[in-house]
Amino acid sequence: MATKTQTGTIEGLKRQIKKVLSDYGGYDDTLGLQIELVATDILVYRKLRIALLDPETNLVNVELSREGDERLRVNPLVFELREQSKTVQKGLDSLTMNIKSKKEREVVEDTFNKFMEELNKDD
Repeated sequence: MATKTQTGTIEGLKRQIKKVLSDYGGYDDTLGLQIELVATDILVYRKLRIALLDPETNLVNVELSREGDERLRVNPLVFELREQSKTVQKGLDSLTMNIKSKKEREVVEDTFNKFMEELNKDD
């Protein structure tokens, strides 16, 4: 079983996400629910990862077919971890906290700054 120090807490992750967003000026009060969703998704990801990387967890399971033949199946945790990873990435993207969205944010900020500079020149 994962401990709190291995996975973190919802409140701790929310504070951390809020701080990162605040540090680059991307935080406002309307993001509260999205931050909570992303923090929850990260905790689920971490629990899945810990379970999958446990030394007693097999990455491949042996199953018996109806005919009694053995076949190998990848542990479903592998697929669940991949899906959860995509969910976390989408959540971080919605908060502009990954590489792709960071580049988009910089372009938007540059355009806005140019607009504001032009607006101020007219005064």
